[in-house]
Amino acid sequence: LYYYIDSKEDLLFQMLLEVHEDAKSVVIETAALDIPPLDRLRVYVQRHVEYNAHNLAKIAVYYHDFGLLTPERRKAIVGQRNYYEDFVQGLIEEAQKRGEVDPTVDPALISNAVFGAANWLYTWYKPDGSATPEYLGKLYAEVIVEGVTGSNMPKPPDGSRRPKRSRGG
Repeated sequence: LYYYIDSKEDLLFQMLLEVHEDAKSVVIETAALDIPPLDRLRVYVQRHVEYNAHNLAKIAVYYHDFGLLTPERRKAIVGQRNYYEDFVQGLIEEAQKRGEVDPTVDPALISNAVFGAANWLYTWYKPDGSATPEYLGKLYAEVIVEGVTGSNMPKPPDGSRRPKRSRGG
């Protein structure tokens, strides 16, 4: 094994980069679609959840072992995470400009909710259970899009200011 890699950390880092490359292809494919932003959000969430459900071991290692990287490598991985967060936030902002999402909704909070829900899947999903990855993808996509466009979105507290965009994954 050490003929091909220098250390266990190198192997871990390469695996985490591979997860990002796979995930990046989902963003690129979704961004290229000529459909409204909420439809792109729906497609993205569905594909992201399906990827996570089909790759439980990789996702578990990603979130459990990320802290084993050197600070420099952790910073590189967090920088990659920003790409996905920015994409989702951009879709929400675009939908706000079109009047499809309440303008008081903070896109960073929605992005955190999307990734919090979709990325936590590895802790509870059982492939031999009743839900398929495809079903979960569709379910999550509808919950997110319907939730963000619903008329019951809470208003921010009076005097609150919008938080800065998330940068920590």
